[in-house]
Amino acid sequence: MTHSLAWAFEVSGLTPHQVFAFDGKSPAGVDYYDSATVRCTNGATMMLSGSATALIGQGTRVEIFGDNGTLTYEGGKINVAVRGPDGNVAVPVPADPSSPGDKPIGQAGVWRFVERCRGVQTPSTRNSADGGVGLRVVQCLEAIYTSSATGQLFTVETTNAPVAVTADK
Repeated sequence: MTHSLAWAFEVSGLTPHQVFAFDGKSPAGVDYYDSATVRCTNGATMMLSGSATALIGQGTRVEIFGDNGTLTYEGGKINVAVRGPDGNVAVPVPADPSSPGDKPIGQAGVWRFVERCRGVQTPSTRNSADGGVGLRVVQCLEAIYTSSATGQLFTVETTNAPVAVTADK
């Protein structure tokens, strides 16, 4: 779930505000299954689910819903639908793995890593998981785990202070 959250926060620029979550634990207490609804500070809603034991695909799904569109990620595929100023919905064509310009997410990540190691400085090799993204991921994960344990909705403190999560009464 960590990498999916980092991706979601990086591409959307969203900040988590409230979180409600469930999980399913292994006999050792490790979360096998996670499901969370995240309300963001701008009102957008993010739905997250993950399974460590998925038999098909990679077991992670991220959906983001807002006034102007929807973004989904599942099994390495990204889908976007955007409402334009005229109110019409445009659905961009997803990446084509056979096109040299459109690499699937996994390959693109590997090539970005190789280019960074070589010292290449381009917009595509910039660090996508900076400290701000990391902070939002940790805040959200703490809220997910705490909500799962207590069954309560939690509000994420969105200051630059150390991570803090408080229960809503």
